[in-house]
Amino acid sequence: MVMLKALKSVAVGILACSVFGVGACTLIDNSDLGAGDSSDAGASGGDGGVGGTGASGGSAGNGGSAGNGGTGASGGSGATAGAGGDAGSGGTGPKSNGDPCANGSECDSGFCVDAVCCNKACDGGCESCSAASKGTGSDGVCGPVADGTDPDDECTDEGATSCGQNGFCDGGGACALYPADTQCTDSSCAAGVRTLPSTCDGAGTCQGNGTENCSQGSCSGPVCLGQCQVDGDCTSDKYCDTLSGNCTPKLPNGDACQSSQPSACQSGFCVDGTCCNTACSGSCYGCGSGTCSPHAAGQDPDGDCSADAPGSCGQDGACNGSGGCRLYGGSVTCGNASCSGSTYTGAPTCDGGGSCKTPSSSSCGNYLC
Repeated sequence: MVMLKALKSVAVGILACSVFGVGACTLIDNSDLGAGDSSDAGASGGDGGVGGTGASGGSAGNGGSAGNGGTGASGGSGATAGAGGDAGSGGTGPKSNGDPCANGSECDSGFCVDAVCCNKACDGGCESCSAASKGTGSDGVCGPVADGTDPDDECTDEGATSCGQNGFCDGGGACALYPADTQCTDSSCAAGVRTLPSTCDGAGTCQGNGTENCSQGSCSGPVCLGQCQVDGDCTSDKYCDTLSGNCTPKLPNGDACQSSQPSACQSGFCVDGTCCNTACSGSCYGCGSGTCSPHAAGQDPDGDCSADAPGSCGQDGACNGSGGCRLYGGSVTCGNASCSGSTYTGAPTCDGGGSCKTPSSSSCGNYLC
């Protein structure tokens, strides 16, 4: 009885014969066999894991009470939900009237005319949605192209003898006709009577101007004797007015002239219906005042500059104010913005010199694209 009490006071053990001598018993420690007392707790559950299985009860020791089962592990707490990603930026909305475009799908109005978004289809003859072609107003509003121009080559030059279209627009949305007093037939003379040259009436008809009796009673070719036929019949400071047959003083720069008779000008150049100081044949130059000079920036009254697609960074359809065609500038995009990893790069833009420039990239910090 004394021996059994001793066993309970010691960690669980088993009696075995001593290897050191005969007739003696030795207490062997078997605490690692799982015969624990009921205070032993089961293993703790891992984070977020499934509840652990309770430890099995240890085998009953000799003379000892069976060990109680270990307490089951508590279930781990659920994982915290990850934060939602940042919302992506919205796409670019439809473009407003006057914005550069390549096709109607880009425009709020649905119309892309002359490389700008337009308020309507603007498909009538001698109409444009470009301020440069109209010579006035703003981009994006359809209107007639400037008088004396034809940027879209809509008007055929039917020749002066027809008195029909002269190859230009009239400033009112139609093709212009040869103006009044344009000669449409030559003079003729027979038996001392001269038939005067016919001239256009400005409405498309070539009308006669009657006859005259030659003052000397005889003809000299298609005119009366004493009248001029060509400029060579006159002194150097005069030209031959073919209607009257008279040698007439030449016109100074700035005076109106007929393009068919530049010799009427002192300079010998009739440009844009005006006697000009030079031939003024370069693109984006004009001579409305008698002195050849560049057209104003944003204008193109002679239709010298075609409009390329905005994304090309090429010509925008207007003059640059320095005698050349203007190129698309920095407000026009020529590509799309991009984002990779955590680096954002804005949309590239035209630099005004014909190139598409990509802006510097920026970091999104701790956020991904």
